[in-house]
Amino acid sequence: MGFEENNDVNGIAEYDRYPTGKTGVVFGLLDCYRGGNDVKVIDHNLSDAKEAPFRYYLGYSDSKDNFHVNIGMDVEYGIWAPFFLTDYYKFEIYYTTEPKALKNDMPVDEARRKKCRIHYTGDVEDGMIYIRKIAPTKIQYTVATEDGIGKEEYMAEIEECELE
Repeated sequence: MGFEENNDVNGIAEYDRYPTGKTGVVFGLLDCYRGGNDVKVIDHNLSDAKEAPFRYYLGYSDSKDNFHVNIGMDVEYGIWAPFFLTDYYKFEIYYTTEPKALKNDMPVDEARRKKCRIHYTGDVEDGMIYIRKIAPTKIQYTVATEDGIGKEEYMAEIEECELE
C-alpha cells in the first residue's frame, strides 16, 4: 500500500489510503510525536512504475539436496538472467519466498518445484537456460548462448511459466 502524505490546511497529516492494524498504530504514534510528520513513508512493495515486485527466489537443487539461489528477487522485470547450462528438453525450477534460502543451505523440500519443458528450434550445443520475470508470479524461459541472448537469437521457443 502506498501512504503518501497530504497536509491539509491545519497541518495535520492525511494519507491517501487508510492504514489498518499495526500500521495504523505506527502512523498514530508518528502523528502524536513532535517532528513525526517529517517522516516520509516509502512503500518498497511497489517499484517506480507502481508494479508489484516479483515474489520468489529462483534456484535449483544442489548435490546436497539444498535449495541454491541463482536468480534473486533483485533482478528486474524483462531482463534475461542465466539459470544454468542445459542440453535436455526439460528442467526443474525451485522457488521460494523464504529469505533463509539466500544462505544456500535450506533443504530443497522446503521450496516449491515447477517442471518446465523446452521446445528446441536449433542446435543446443553451448546452450544455457535464461529466465526473465514478467509478472509477480510469472516468468519466461528460453535457451540461448551468452552472445545470442543479447541479439535475441534463441535456440528454443520462449515459454511462459506461472509460479503458484
